[in-house]
Amino acid sequence: MRLYAIDILRGIAAFGIVGCHIMTDPRTASGEAVRHFCDMNVAVFAVLAGYFTHLSADGWWASVRSRLERLVPPYVFWTLVFLLFFFILNVVNHKDLSQYGRIGFWLAVIVRGAGSGGHLWFIAALIYTQVFALFVMRKRLPAAVPLIFAAIGIGLSILMPYWNGHGHYMFRLFGFVWLGIALQRVKAGNWKLYGSGALLALILHVALQNLVHPALRDLLASVPLCLFAANLPAGAATPRVCALAKFLGGTSLGVYLIHPMMARLSNVLLVHAFPPPYGAGVVLLDWCITWACALGLTIAFCAVPSLKRFVR
Repeated sequence: MRLYAIDILRGIAAFGIVGCHIMTDPRTASGEAVRHFCDMNVAVFAVLAGYFTHLSADGWWASVRSRLERLVPPYVFWTLVFLLFFFILNVVNHKDLSQYGRIGFWLAVIVRGAGSGGHLWFIAALIYTQVFALFVMRKRLPAAVPLIFAAIGIGLSILMPYWNGHGHYMFRLFGFVWLGIALQRVKAGNWKLYGSGALLALILHVALQNLVHPALRDLLASVPLCLFAANLPAGAATPRVCALAKFLGGTSLGVYLIHPMMARLSNVLLVHAFPPPYGAGVVLLDWCITWACALGLTIAFCAVPSLKRFVR
């Protein structure tokens, strides 16, 4: 049976990630506070990806091929869409176009999605991480190995400075995917315990925001959230809840892929309607408009069989 709570968590995480790219800036203190939990949702996505990373009965290569068939087409398609979209924006805004003549720009496009606006780094990093993970998982791993890889990835993301193309975030994703793989072995506890832990972790995520590195706060929150969703009893899923879960889970990747473009369009609308700085109300409005537009376009893609593979 499909884990309905995992799909709901994916949908909530997709909504949260939208807040990372809303462009109503500068913001007031209340406007900035609204976006507090945005980055945490990337960690949730990564942990869930790791939690469901496993070898199929057909072997390592079949598992890799299945992952590539799911991730590469959306990556290529949306890379081309983003390239065209940002090229048009640069022309309209009279920006420098010399980058399009540089080899490094096109290498960045292919390798880490940076040339397409940087928004596809998550998919690029997920492809690399899962192919590597499946290769390593050909033989049964000692329990410590996933934790070691998780510590390496998260540790590098903390230690290295930010560089173009979301480099430290790519290492962080590597670490959180391996953390999800490590959580596959967790059998103790129940949904009530993990739910209480998740609530406490979310409170600490706010309380420690100026004291603890974001990667560690995201680690604190994402683990109990994912274990809570994975252990909710199936009996609690009514037909309506299952339908909602299927809808949110099925549209979560599309919302993630499409929302950066919708954020640009929403920003154009709101900056002409409201004066800066932007408070909580305008930020939330921007967030909801961006999410609704991305969701609507995802639904439109899902309605066309030949396009569905690019958003699911």
